[in-house]
Amino acid sequence: MTRIKNWPAGVGRPVQGCYRVLAVGPALATDASVQQTVIRIADATGEADCLINEPDHVVRSEVGAGVPVVRFDGVIVDTSDSKQLLASDLTRLDGTPQPEWSLIPLAWVPENGRPAFARLQGLLDGLNDSALRAFVGSVFADERVSEPFMCVPGSRAHHHAYDGGLLIHSVQVAETTAAAAALHSTPARECELAVVGALFHDIGKIRLYARSTVGMSPLQGTDPEALNLEVLAPALACLDAHWGEGAAALRSILAPARSYTHAPYLMTDLVRAMDRLSAGQDLRERAFQGAEGWQRYTSTDRGQLLARLTPKSVVSPQDWVGAII
Repeated sequence: MTRIKNWPAGVGRPVQGCYRVLAVGPALATDASVQQTVIRIADATGEADCLINEPDHVVRSEVGAGVPVVRFDGVIVDTSDSKQLLASDLTRLDGTPQPEWSLIPLAWVPENGRPAFARLQGLLDGLNDSALRAFVGSVFADERVSEPFMCVPGSRAHHHAYDGGLLIHSVQVAETTAAAAALHSTPARECELAVVGALFHDIGKIRLYARSTVGMSPLQGTDPEALNLEVLAPALACLDAHWGEGAAALRSILAPARSYTHAPYLMTDLVRAMDRLSAGQDLRERAFQGAEGWQRYTSTDRGQLLARLTPKSVVSPQDWVGAII
């Protein structure tokens, strides 16, 4: 199976792969006797056009509604502007032979979130537990979840409050959780469960900030943690059947915090600590953006005091006054 960025160069080269369909429409006719349809396809590495020698209405009926996954066999026919594939065979798939996260269209990810998206692919490719891989795959197979997860903000007016902020924050928390778990000699399977819990610790926010284009209306006045289990309910039910103990522990990580005491699982403490670290880092970076190098204090839009240590080489206005006197 060939990812779009790895399609071979040169007309006539064969390609076989699974991709998500973003759009279907009639191709511009160069020969009135041939009816062609163009399909915009995508995966985690890019987008391309696929030409089918069938009428538009026939292809639409074969592809179906939504953002389906299809398998194509064909050859490269044009490399002038972007690669185009002339398909000899098209099949809609209910399941894929490759991880579902590899079929998340790169087009869904804002430019500022693409480095985090690339790290997400590596993080998930590194999962070894088959039950967890299936769980994550089932979450990202649903475009009503995967699309907003890629593009909504991490908050309305707090940390990561910009498009793509939820993805960036979630990947940061997952990465630092993995590092902290390794330092504490956490068993491999438990470590992977912590990473998955960290990745989805704020997934309920897609219900708060989702745009109507993904088929969900934003909710108001609801704790996002209270929505985590709702969003993940179908995938958690499947995980119950393959690893019940892991599913129970994952629910503990994702459920709203009852207090600031230690949680039953170390994984939950790790995720909460790394969540606060990621949020705090983003708040400080944005609050001190544009500040003078000597400036030690600032505040957030909500009036929260923030401080930092200044480099030894930085000269403050007080030092200038002392030097003059």
